[in-house]
Amino acid sequence: MKFFVGFIAALICLWSSHSNAYELYLVRHFEKQPDQPNPELTEQGQTQAVKLAQFLTDKGVLHIYSTDYRRTQQSAKPSAKLLELEVTSYEPSNLTEFAQ
Repeated sequence: MKFFVGFIAALICLWSSHSNAYELYLVRHFEKQPDQPNPELTEQGQTQAVKLAQFLTDKGVLHIYSTDYRRTQQSAKPSAKLLELEVTSYEPSNLTEFAQ
């Protein structure tokens, strides 16, 4: 396994041609509005999300996972749109179940 670790929030993974091998990209949400409950991304955060999508275009991504927070959904959305994938939500308080 090969890991490119940012921070956990939006999770993007892909399978490689090797049996049971995959790459996992862990990405934290991008810059968010300060001092707000469940904030949205700032303009800079939106730009960062688009740059992530561009980075992932040739990586063979098969799945995108995110929590339901606005900032994480907005961080994952450009990648999902560009790669024509759905964002699958997961519950951050139940990571054991998600990991399985």
